[in-house]
Amino acid sequence: MKELEIDTFLTSDYIYIPYISKEKLNLRSNGCVFKDDLITDNTYSPVSGKAIGLTEIFGFGGVKKTLIVENDFKDSVEKKKISVKDLYSLDSSIVIEKTNKFFKGKELNVNIEFNNKFDLRDNYILKDNISIILETLNILDNAYKDININILMNKRDLGSYQTLFTYLGTYPNIKVSFKNTKNDSLSLYDVIDIYNDLKNKNCRDFIYLTLIHDNKIRVIKLKKNSNLKDLLEHIKVMGTNFIINNTIKVQNPNFLLDENVRIININ
Repeated sequence: MKELEIDTFLTSDYIYIPYISKEKLNLRSNGCVFKDDLITDNTYSPVSGKAIGLTEIFGFGGVKKTLIVENDFKDSVEKKKISVKDLYSLDSSIVIEKTNKFFKGKELNVNIEFNNKFDLRDNYILKDNISIILETLNILDNAYKDININILMNKRDLGSYQTLFTYLGTYPNIKVSFKNTKNDSLSLYDVIDIYNDLKNKNCRDFIYLTLIHDNKIRVIKLKKNSNLKDLLEHIKVMGTNFIINNTIKVQNPNFLLDENVRIININ
């Protein structure tokens, strides 16, 4: 493989927000959309702009009904939130109230996914967000007091281990375990979302994915619910066959990019 390239794509012209029922869409009569608007169920808009229509697009799990939002690149919010400056100042009861849904028993397991040496998505999520991930887990440890917090990882994932090794001495109660993935474990995205909730910040508006093409591997940070076609145009890559997560084969690059997409092979 050639030297790794890392790119960002936070300027997609259009965002495709999935929905189940048109009746549950929360839209203003003028079509205006603010960043962090609750569009439907638990789905928030990662951009501000204008709702311009509905369409269907293939995605992880099949065809998705989506609302098309034209990005105005302003990231305007309807009402600014007052962010918590110091998470350690939060009362434990507040932390527990916001996070008890994530706990099952006396353990909290966070999984770093790694399937092979090309599957670098979680490696870079961790690397880019290491401080807030470990701080969040430490806040939870302080609040609950009698729990065990474990980071589960593949022993072949040397990159993630090296990242953690640099920091874990500061957080002695957070343990690293080389065990199989547990079904009730949290993802790194989940931990970042908990941090944003405790911090009273806007919802996470990004995802990461690994893209492999022409003997080149890239880890790309991009807006949630972008379109693969738009990403490929941005990075000037063409292809006729696309393999998503090493299992889903498609020929049309109109594909919804959400948290479920971790690696794309292009031929």
